[in-house]
Amino acid sequence: MARRVMACSGCRLCYTAVIESKKANPMKTYERITVDPTVMVGKPIIKGTRITVEAILRKLGAGWDTAQILDAYPHLRVEDIYEAVQYAADVVAMEDIEIALPNS
Repeated sequence: MARRVMACSGCRLCYTAVIESKKANPMKTYERITVDPTVMVGKPIIKGTRITVEAILRKLGAGWDTAQILDAYPHLRVEDIYEAVQYAADVVAMEDIEIALPNS
């Protein structure tokens, strides 16, 4: 999997996360996810915030529902949460998994 960041047309500090896929859709852009090396060490975040995709996924994994996340982060929208999950699914889908078989 190749991950790139592309500068937006507005500035050099704002980046749009892009995943190059080996599948039918070779590149997917995320409207709500951004990667900025100067914010949160370059982790994917919700655009305009310091909230990482990882933080949202960890809340969901801990059993939080979207209403609880929105209560904790009132400036988020439900679409931000859905796109964070889509982004994570796309990243996982592009992983190459190598399995070591035991010697027979």
